Amino acid sequence: YSSLQLSTSVPTRRTRPCPRTDTRLAPDTQTHMAISNFVVTIVGIGAVAMLMKTDVRTSASMLRRNLKHMRSWLEEASAAGAGTGEKKALEETAAKTKARKQSTGSNE
Repeated sequence: YSSLQLSTSVPTRRTRPCPRTDTRLAPDTQTHMAISNFVVTIVGIGAVAMLMKTDVRTSASMLRRNLKHMRSWLEEASAAGAGTGEKKALEETAAKTKARKQSTGSNE
């Protein structure tokens, strides 16, 4: 037994960390990830801004179209109301003049 030494401990060997399981990243990789995160964020914000811009434009055009329709409806209603009012006023004045002519005794 003198030439063989029995050891109860397992010899340890020095290993490098596995790049797939190592949570620590190299500084170069961190820089690339930061840049890619920044680019993805900017693209996302740009997409949302474009969608909102289009949505605002379509909403504004729809509102203008609805206002035109409502304005035309109001003009039609006021024209129709004015027409019936004028007819009533003409009928009242005709009745008054007819009554005056009858009271004065002139027959035309």
